[in-house]
Amino acid sequence: MGRKRARDARNPEDARQPSAARHLDRNGAGHTTQDQGPTRHRLPPRFAALMLAAVIGVSLTAFERPSVNRTPAPPRDSGFVVLYDPASVRVFAAQAPKLAMVYLDAAVITSQGGLYDSAPPSLVSELAAHHVPIELTVSNLVSPNAGTDRKLLVRLLNKGGREAALISALVSLATSGPYAGINLDFEGVPRRERGALTAFVGRLEAALHRREKLLSIDVPALTPKRARSSAFSYRALGRRVDAILLMAYDYSYPGSRPGPIAPLWWVRQVLTYAKATVPLAKIRLGLPFYGYDWVGRRASGLTLLQVKSLAGLHRARIRWDAHGDVPYFRYGPRRARHTVYFTDRRSLVLELQAARQAGIPGVFYWFVGSGTGSVFTAAANYQP
Repeated sequence: MGRKRARDARNPEDARQPSAARHLDRNGAGHTTQDQGPTRHRLPPRFAALMLAAVIGVSLTAFERPSVNRTPAPPRDSGFVVLYDPASVRVFAAQAPKLAMVYLDAAVITSQGGLYDSAPPSLVSELAAHHVPIELTVSNLVSPNAGTDRKLLVRLLNKGGREAALISALVSLATSGPYAGINLDFEGVPRRERGALTAFVGRLEAALHRREKLLSIDVPALTPKRARSSAFSYRALGRRVDAILLMAYDYSYPGSRPGPIAPLWWVRQVLTYAKATVPLAKIRLGLPFYGYDWVGRRASGLTLLQVKSLAGLHRARIRWDAHGDVPYFRYGPRRARHTVYFTDRRSLVLELQAARQAGIPGVFYWFVGSGTGSVFTAAANYQP
């Protein structure tokens, strides 16, 4: 159901299956970009990881990089819009008055350092008409193969000419439409590339800020122990970007045993580590608007509406995981027992309370279109 790859919470860089938040089941293919352009549109693998942030009710001019003497307006709710789910744009239109930023998940990098943007101009204009600032999300998720995506990014980070071409392309794209800036979704980056990734982000930040455009980055959820093996240095990146989007979901994922997608105790640990390493004003907490349906270790991503329909179809009893503070249910014969974990209003309220207690200034949804009215109502107008 989303674009993100599922990542092992215990080793977030290496275990990248398609995650529900960023990819539901790939009914269609993902963006596969060759030098001449992609051959198919990127759809969700199995529900993988989404996120957001910004400032409610302000014009694009309010999104200029704040000077050291200016306090930025407090961001609140944000959300990702994806092209492979027809409901995403429609739901965004209904929720737009409550959103401070929208992340349009539409662009991927190419092997020569260029970009392929699959968003039709008419759709971009439709989003812009709601007067919500738009950051264009750019990812390296160009194929169903995590190894291919990883190699593509590593080559670009280590070839000066191609890196420069990518930065130029990103700045050009950010300034060619009604965009407030760029959102980076680089996944599967090996730990050894930490320095190269940080340097690239710093150069891109400087280039975008010269044009008064924003830069945000999606990062895996880390705790102190896991941070040592991650290519994403919260401390270093936090000094270079305008917002850090914490993908605090996929603790359990396709390939793991059934379990909570965002157990509350773990989310609190992630927030504690983020607060210790990133300026508080830049932190955004990702909320998983999706579920996973496991049979053994195989799992498929579900929108929350699909979760509701599935539970009703099987007359399933909704249970509560007291350790993770999340709902789940089971259905099907014992030999092929299904276990479904998901987000509901109750679990979301607990996450929002944790974010509020931590003073987190903004939250984002992965993704707009996958939520239901009850979770949108709970998350609407989040205030720290």
